[in-house]
Amino acid sequence: MLLESATIYRFRLPLRQPLSLKGHRLETRQGLILQLNARNGQLGFGECSPLPGFSHESLDDAFRQLKGVISVLLSQPDCLDSIIQSGAGCCTDRMLFSSVACAVEGAALNLGGRFYPVPTAPAVCPLLMGTPDEVLAQFARLPNASEIKLKVGRARLDDDIAMVNTLCEQGSPSLRIRLDANRQWAFADAARFCRSVNAERIAFLEEPLMEYQRLPELGDLTHFPLALDESLQMPDGDFSLFPGLVALVIKPMLAGGLVKAHELIWKARSASLRAIVSASYESPLGIRQLACLAQNETPNELPGLDTISAFCALSVERFEGLLLTAFSQQDPMLEEVWRYTAAH
Repeated sequence: MLLESATIYRFRLPLRQPLSLKGHRLETRQGLILQLNARNGQLGFGECSPLPGFSHESLDDAFRQLKGVISVLLSQPDCLDSIIQSGAGCCTDRMLFSSVACAVEGAALNLGGRFYPVPTAPAVCPLLMGTPDEVLAQFARLPNASEIKLKVGRARLDDDIAMVNTLCEQGSPSLRIRLDANRQWAFADAARFCRSVNAERIAFLEEPLMEYQRLPELGDLTHFPLALDESLQMPDGDFSLFPGLVALVIKPMLAGGLVKAHELIWKARSASLRAIVSASYESPLGIRQLACLAQNETPNELPGLDTISAFCALSVERFEGLLLTAFSQQDPMLEEVWRYTAAH
């Protein structure tokens, strides 16, 4: 398939309430949408949204690299098929940022007939956020949930322990809780947490240690179910098995892109680990593509896509409307920032 042109849009989606991410306070989620236009009239879309505090690249860094990659992409007629098979890095000799790979691969897969039909309301693992009272109120509205996700490591350790035990007491015996500590705990605190909650009610605990290299030691000591997340975002992006490891939480926007996510899912499957497709506060476009990835490759797992609930509902609805019109309508939340046409 030959490409005619490419357009990059910048979006700004307001959040329901400010989001604190490793020293960054976000009131609006910003990112880029890549639109590839084929000569046969087909369109493909992908999202490039580095997450402040977690991504190695800034949005400006990603924008510069994305423009360079697109210039190369439109000069190579057979590049799309190669991207679908091997990832966006096959078209350049540079190491690509994860967010750039995600955008290029998403648009290429979209043009190649993947990611459609897109589920509009996929089943997801509910994410509980806020104060203890807010968390309990959200939990009360989920009487039939099989799994929920809770962030830990932001409050006092004893408060986290109390909250998890309360959820276990109030939930049905079949409820399992996914916990995410984002590398907030010292080893001794993580070990105490693992000894203080019922491991049988925990689906897994993601990346609890500041000294992340000691995760195998923690698993060997506590036999607590553990999951990798940030470790998959390291430069090599690979993992080794260790006692207690039960799952990989895979965030394509942070961990190498969509093709890399596919590879990690298959590695997890071959190692008898759970593979959870998870979001990084992407726009509705990114969430839809992640939902398709999860539906196609991990159909028996609830993906971690409930970050979409962090956005104002009306803004999400407006963005969905723009997506349905292929971004042909003007809207203050979306701005065209770059356009490139292939030389004939």
